Amino acid sequence: MGLNDFTSFIHRSDLFCKFLNLAAVDRNFIATNNSTHKYKNSAERELHRYEFVEVIVRLALVKFKEPKITPTLDLAVEKILTEHVVSRNP
Repeated sequence: MGLNDFTSFIHRSDLFCKFLNLAAVDRNFIATNNSTHKYKNSAERELHRYEFVEVIVRLALVKFKEPKITPTLDLAVEKILTEHVVSRNP
């Protein structure tokens, strides 16, 4: 999934808020996509399946855990998945 498709997914999921803006989404996409191992070329600007999961966890951290909306990261991930990803992307 490329950056444009991922941004479209974020819009459809209604994830933007005062804690999570477009710049934060871009930063987390790039941080997740940056590769330091030999199995993936870091010049690729697309997420692999495992990276998609990683960026969802990173966004849950920014949106729910850091502002102390949820006490733990696992609850933040559950909240982002149930309230934004699953319910809004049939």
